[in-house]
Amino acid sequence: MQIAIGHSIDPLIPAATEEIVDQVRSRLDGAPPKGGLLFACRDADHEQILEAVTSAFPAMPLIGCTTDGELSSVLDFQEDSILLVVFAGDGLEVRVGLGRGLSDSVAGAVQDALGQAQLAADPGPQLCITIPESLTASGASIVNELVARLGPDIPLVGGTAGDQWHFEETRQFIGREVYSDSVPVLLLCGAVQVGVGVASGWEPVGPRGLVTRAEGHVVHEISDQPALEFFQRFHGPHVEPNPEYPLGVFDADRREHYLRAPLSYDRASGSVGFAGDVPVGSEVQITDASRDEILTACEDSIKKASTALGGVDPDGVLVFSCAARKQLLGTRTAEEAALLRDLATGLPMAGFYTYGEIAPIGGRTCADLHNETFVTVLLGEGAAS
Repeated sequence: MQIAIGHSIDPLIPAATEEIVDQVRSRLDGAPPKGGLLFACRDADHEQILEAVTSAFPAMPLIGCTTDGELSSVLDFQEDSILLVVFAGDGLEVRVGLGRGLSDSVAGAVQDALGQAQLAADPGPQLCITIPESLTASGASIVNELVARLGPDIPLVGGTAGDQWHFEETRQFIGREVYSDSVPVLLLCGAVQVGVGVASGWEPVGPRGLVTRAEGHVVHEISDQPALEFFQRFHGPHVEPNPEYPLGVFDADRREHYLRAPLSYDRASGSVGFAGDVPVGSEVQITDASRDEILTACEDSIKKASTALGGVDPDGVLVFSCAARKQLLGTRTAEEAALLRDLATGLPMAGFYTYGEIAPIGGRTCADLHNETFVTVLLGEGAAS
């Protein structure tokens, strides 16, 4: 497998697209492109970018989205940039699809996306990458619907689209088209081997509680007490729920946890709103981390992905980090890309800052929606199944 990266910070779209196309062509060295991902800043002319990229690679299936920042082995961490990832290789096939109207029907949009991508076609998919809307529908519902339709044997990874912390409108791309309120998918099919690693740096502290009343992303009661009290029993009444202390939500076997970032609260009712659904019946725990521990998660994530790859030599790295991590790390954000580049020496690496990361944890195939988490996806060439 070949993974070619093009990354530009040129403010002029024609110059930027010419640069990323030239970079990709040089790194492909004549190999035909099989499929691509495009990540772009919020305020760029997305139609103009897509027109240039699809004109350069007219037969290449392509999806993309807006982000909260981009990172690559070419330019490390950037904002206001354009990043193109292209897959190539013998025995590799890439299929894409996009479903619209998530706010009307998550199930219908997911069905349309996977139908367009020909989920049931041969060769079968070894990985599904999705970069859906994050503001008009529940990210957890999108992930759950994709998992249900993909089945237990196809891993799902990706991240929800961003708009540089404005929380107004995100955009998704397929081919030359730009949409919102949609779910794009890209299937890597054939000779592909995948290793996924997930880490955050946050560790549970204090007692666990049980979510006893919740509606979607709003938790009303934990252990039959107002959710706000659960936070303030640990931190004190002067500390408001905030992303610095996310909630750890434990999976079915109560060992692994994913994170939910607190974004709002209601003092009168005691409810707390999170950047993702929290199911009733979940065991939860406050988590804490230093800035150094948040950064160490990059190393933990890539080590887990390497172990999961099972001895196959990786050909490239996809990464999905969280916009809230970027906010908390501040001027240290660039260290994430630098650490990963040092750990994955010589490998092409690309990804973006998301409003919710998508990946399986605990050695499972079925994915969860995460907050404040660093996801590493190592890709290599494997026998087609």
